Amino acid sequence: MFNISIASIILSLALSWVPKDVVTEKRIQEKWLVDENSSMVVFGETNINTFECALTSYIWSKNLTFYHPNLPGSKGHPVNCEFEIPVKSFDCGMQLMTSDLRKTLQSEKYPFMNIKLKAMSQLISNVKNGQCVETDADIMLTGIVKQNQIRFKVSKQNSQSITLTANKTIQLSDYNITPPTRFMGSVKVKNEMVINITMKLKKIV
Repeated sequence: MFNISIASIILSLALSWVPKDVVTEKRIQEKWLVDENSSMVVFGETNINTFECALTSYIWSKNLTFYHPNLPGSKGHPVNCEFEIPVKSFDCGMQLMTSDLRKTLQSEKYPFMNIKLKAMSQLISNVKNGQCVETDADIMLTGIVKQNQIRFKVSKQNSQSITLTANKTIQLSDYNITPPTRFMGSVKVKNEMVINITMKLKKIV
């Protein structure tokens, strides 16, 4: 009994000295590189027209990493992928519209929009072309974080190259944002904003 206890202690001490990245690496199921050709466009609408603002000058080089579920039988796969996006990197094609977007999103006080992917319903390597994968995500605007569900459509070029696309509608009021108005209130921006995300992925592991 004494020898077994000593062996257990030695084993515990040995495991505690294993580098953290080695332990994490064993849990990885697959890893994808988010290619620089990925894109994001914000769509909005007023009572008289529509507008769109494209993300420019942003380095997309992030990894989308899938981990083994924490518990046997768990639904979905934990993932790690986070984008910290400078609000001033959005260009609406017109200086006035770009300025309005920055003012609406309070870019001076909150310079970043953050999107954090936390879990996906399936490994994307197992999803058939044209199918969708449900994603748990946190979206932060004006310093406020809200939990969201994003549905990505999967387009497979081959087993090593996949494109994920999604249109996520958010309510500005959920982030304490008041939709702007112009010309004495005759032009009003609607409360909804659509975030279009296109992630071009290349498989690493």
